[in-house]
Amino acid sequence: MGTLFRLRLLPFLRPDAILSGGKQVSTEQFAHLISNLFYVAAAATLALAGATLISLLRAKRRYGASLRLK
Repeated sequence: MGTLFRLRLLPFLRPDAILSGGKQVSTEQFAHLISNLFYVAAAATLALAGATLISLLRAKRRYGASLRLK
């Protein structure tokens, strides 16, 4: 989505200006801001997914080790 906004490929980004928050904003500025937000959200999602996977793998190892000790 960030790339679609950055390259202004979506139909509502074709005009030169857009209403954002009731103010007239240049489509180029709006597309750049929103694309950056999409990129940050994607990076945060990937980081959260990585942390979740690591946490689950550690829990699986601890659970497996506790079964072997009994």
